[in-house]
Formats: sequence, structure tokens, C-alpha cells
Amino acid sequence: MSTSLAIDFGSKYIGIALVANEDGLNTPLFAGTLKYENFSLNKKVQPRAGIRRTRRTRKTKKARLHRLKISLTAIGIPADRIVDIIRFSKRRSYKSLWDSDEISEKESKQGEDEIV
Repeated sequence: MSTSLAIDFGSKYIGIALVANEDGLNTPLFAGTLKYENFSLNKKVQPRAGIRRTRRTRKTKKARLHRLKISLTAIGIPADRIVDIIRFSKRRSYKSLWDSDEISEKESKQGEDEIV
């Protein structure tokens, strides 16, 4: 029988659990929470929370654009208008379905100065 300690850092509470791993079953031996108001610990937790938030958002942006394209096509909007809408969404940091990852230096400078 092996045991493991699980720690879950939150913004106000830290969750602690001691879990027994036996035959593929996890049985909690102890579970508890600690409330803290220590700002130095909170500062250490914040960067990790930002990384998780960014990762979750990054995974959903492309899917949202794909659903938008399908919806607009279904209601009969012409393809050239859809490209304009997707281009507008780039201003909100969405990646276009039609663009490759590689853009020229001229295009990147043009995109910074120009409002689409």
C-alpha cells in the first residue's frame, strides 16, 4: 500500500489530502483545508494561476472561431464577409483559421499600426 500527499493551492485556502493508493483505488486517509491571509504566499501562487488561465483560454479560442465560421456559413453569410469578421476578431487576440503561423515582418508592422 502506498500513500501520497496532495496539495491544492487556492487564492484563500490550501487543500491538503493524504490518500492511500491500493489496488487502483484511492482512499482518503485525511482531508483538510488551511485558510491563510499571507500575502507573500499569495504572490507566489498568482503566477501559476495566470499560466493556467492563459492555457485554458488558448485552448478555447480556435474552437470558438471554428464554431463562429460554421454558424455564419449556416445562416448564409458569404465567405468574403466571414473573412472580414474573423479578421476583426484578431484585434481581440484570436487566431484566424485562414492564417498560417508565419507572417512576414511587413505584415506584422502593418497589423500594429492599422485598424482592420
